[in-house]
Amino acid sequence: MTGSKEYITEQLQDLLKQISMVLSFTLSKVLEDSALTVHQVYVMKLISRKPSINLTGLCKELNLSKGAMSLTLNKLVERGYVLRCEDPADRRNRNIVITEKGQEVLSITIEKIRGAFNRLTYNLTLEELEDIKNSLVKLNSSMYSALQQQWETNK
Repeated sequence: MTGSKEYITEQLQDLLKQISMVLSFTLSKVLEDSALTVHQVYVMKLISRKPSINLTGLCKELNLSKGAMSLTLNKLVERGYVLRCEDPADRRNRNIVITEKGQEVLSITIEKIRGAFNRLTYNLTLEELEDIKNSLVKLNSSMYSALQQQWETNK
């Protein structure tokens, strides 16, 4: 049974890499004239869902260093897509909020991505898409749990 599980996990790794490459290629083409990168879209979606998030919270959610996240935020601030605002509850903290301009650019970019993804998955039924989504949610949860355990072990 172990050999079979190892074989399946290896196939999963290969499939995820292939999917990642197709998505990266497709999205780079779709977004080549866009104001945002895929990474920036993901960051801005997170900011718009969590209006009182700060740099530390973003780093934790995305498993990125403060340095890497600061670079992304600086670009978004320069373009007027997000603002760093003082947290009224804790003046030492600065919340990141999306601007109206940022929300407009985000909406346009999300539509481009949605269209591309719909073209990539056009031959799948709604039920098949739901099954894939549910399986990926389980995989993501399992991987996140394993990562958490690893972090706890390394402390």
